[in-house]
Amino acid sequence: MVGTLLALKNHIPEKSKDQARALVRSLSDEITRSMENDIRRAITGALNRKKHSPIPSLPNTDWKRTITKNLKHYDSDNKRLVPERFYFFDNKRVTRDWNIILDIDQSGSMADSVIYASIMGSILASLNALAERLRTAKN
Repeated sequence: MVGTLLALKNHIPEKSKDQARALVRSLSDEITRSMENDIRRAITGALNRKKHSPIPSLPNTDWKRTITKNLKHYDSDNKRLVPERFYFFDNKRVTRDWNIILDIDQSGSMADSVIYASIMGSILASLNALAERLRTAKN
């Protein structure tokens, strides 16, 4: 649908362009939300289970060490473990020396790939671990 709107952008009446922009924005936001976490995880790297980090992060929680080190704080009356300190794994690599160049063909037949490349570019641009550039080729 977005590809069709882009292909017909010169034929859409001025009064309808704001509605078309809102539709494109909502669809691109939806696609971004569905892809962003997976891409961010792939770029920042896996957990380094040999090294711990002082930076709290729920997905990086070392549950085994947290429970083991806090067993002395077990409340037997309420049957609860009340941890005083949490332990977190470090990421293997927080940043990467990657240069990503998105080279996009803007011809009419490539409208769908322009949309996905633009969304991917916006996700990659939000990551501090990358240096990205955008190039477009018009045919």
